[in-house]
Amino acid sequence: DVHALGRIDALRRNLRADAQGTRDAPVGALDHDLTERELQVLRMLVDGATNPEIARALSYSPSTIRNDVTSIYRKFGVRSRPEAAARASALGIV
Repeated sequence: DVHALGRIDALRRNLRADAQGTRDAPVGALDHDLTERELQVLRMLVDGATNPEIARALSYSPSTIRNDVTSIYRKFGVRSRPEAAARASALGIV
C-alpha cells in the first residue's frame, strides 16, 4: 500500500538523520514530537472532523486515526478533543 511504503521511506530517512544527528522535529510540534500524520489529524480535529471523516480524507482506517488521536492526547497531556484543540492553538500549531 502506498501509505505503508511512504511510512517506511520516512522511517529510513529519520533513522539515517538520527544517526547523523540531523533529524528535525516536525514543524510546529517541537515540544511534543508529533508525527506528520498526527499533525494532519490534529488540524482536522481542530476543524471539527470526526474520526471516520478524518480516516476517509487521509485514506487510513478509523482505528489508525483513533490511535493517532489517543497519541495526540497523550503527548499533549489532555483527555478530550476540545482540550487538544485548545492546546494546539495555545502552542501555535494550528
